[in-house]
Amino acid sequence: MSSPAAMVDPSSWSSALVRISPYTFSAIGIAVAIGVSVLGAA
Repeated sequence: MSSPAAMVDPSSWSSALVRISPYTFSAIGIAVAIGVSVLGAA
């Protein structure tokens, strides 16, 4: 993780985001729904 190009290159981020996004956004949505339901029940 010592290459600064990975943090600067937008094409690598966009390609990685396009590959990961369906499962990532579903997991984030599930986590937010559980968090909101827990906070609502408290």
